[in-house]
Amino acid sequence: MYNCTKRLASNAVTLSDFALQIFLALTTTLQTPVSFAVQKLAALAHSAVYLHVTKEQWDGMVRRCEICKLGFARIGNSEETAIPSNLELLPIFVPANVSNDMAESLDEKVTLYASYRVDSGHLYHMAKVGADLQNATERMFQCADVTFFRKAGSEGEMLRENVKSAVAAAHSQAIRNAISRTHNKYLIVDVTDVPISWHSLYTAVNFMRTGQLCFPFSEISDMLKVAALLKMPDMSRLVESYLRHMSMSKETALQCLEIAFADQRNALVSPETQEFIADAFADQFAECISSFTPSNIQKVKALSVNTLAALLMRNSKRTISREESSKMSLMRCQAVVFWLRANPAYIMHAQRLFRTVHFEQMSDNERHSVVTWLRKFGYAIFAAAENFLVDAEFEGLKIQQQTMQASIPQATV
Repeated sequence: MYNCTKRLASNAVTLSDFALQIFLALTTTLQTPVSFAVQKLAALAHSAVYLHVTKEQWDGMVRRCEICKLGFARIGNSEETAIPSNLELLPIFVPANVSNDMAESLDEKVTLYASYRVDSGHLYHMAKVGADLQNATERMFQCADVTFFRKAGSEGEMLRENVKSAVAAAHSQAIRNAISRTHNKYLIVDVTDVPISWHSLYTAVNFMRTGQLCFPFSEISDMLKVAALLKMPDMSRLVESYLRHMSMSKETALQCLEIAFADQRNALVSPETQEFIADAFADQFAECISSFTPSNIQKVKALSVNTLAALLMRNSKRTISREESSKMSLMRCQAVVFWLRANPAYIMHAQRLFRTVHFEQMSDNERHSVVTWLRKFGYAIFAAAENFLVDAEFEGLKIQQQTMQASIPQATV
């Protein structure tokens, strides 16, 4: 690997200024996983940074920086340094300028992630610990600890994990707020009644300490809950990226959907991730409701109400021909009816689901057939759809009237 630093000259810029230019060069010339950090790169002006890059990336930076007329020297011998062939860009933690107002300064912390891979259903992530930031906060907190504990069993056994307050505050906004509010550097957090697994909490604490994150797909929901509970945006972003990755697989796409849309009031993921996952599953869902085989019907019935509503809404916004649009509207109506009959306890959500059908996209004959068909399933289901059917009927009449008026030739004076 290579270390890069600024060659001193009469008109030399500071190391932090150079780091900013190097990162800008990297993100504009190389396909690296640091592009999402460009918006926060201004924070680099407050701190020095050393880059660790592969030979190919170094050569790319050299070419770019020669164009920018930047001078720098390579430190280290390329022949003596072993460079992993699969290395993209080693993770770098860049601390912000820690001021007296710790809460504000730590919120500006920039974390650049890389060396990220998914293997055998596990997320593996390696990051370099933000030593400078932790040293700065260590001076404030001295040697204080945050202790997480859970009572295990009836015999009073205790599960316990300790982490330095400086480290915890650097990663967790909830810890920072608790320390600021209580003015107590030592925190004891009881998670006995919190509905998350102890292993997930341990994984989060270990991520604070080491920057390493490794967990199976089966624990991804718990990891998102821990990230939300402790307000750890860096870890949340990593887990969300893993969720997006797994949503691209047909085997796990449905599980990813359920995780993303499980609770709309307190969503575990960002709206952008919800949209990404819904889009990733859109084609598979369209195939599912286009052919109501027994297996496809079972898939639809197994969806949660939030997931079904999100998928139906995405499906209704697809850009397709008028004929296809009419067909898909009919399919969405069938999907809603199948789901309501399989989940009668959720009949109160029927109107929410029928709103996504868009009956106005059906032809008049199809809509009239749907009215007759819906009446067969009892008053509750038909009543939930009735208002939307009436609105669609008026919309259809309005379109017909506009078409007739357009076809009548205007008299010329």
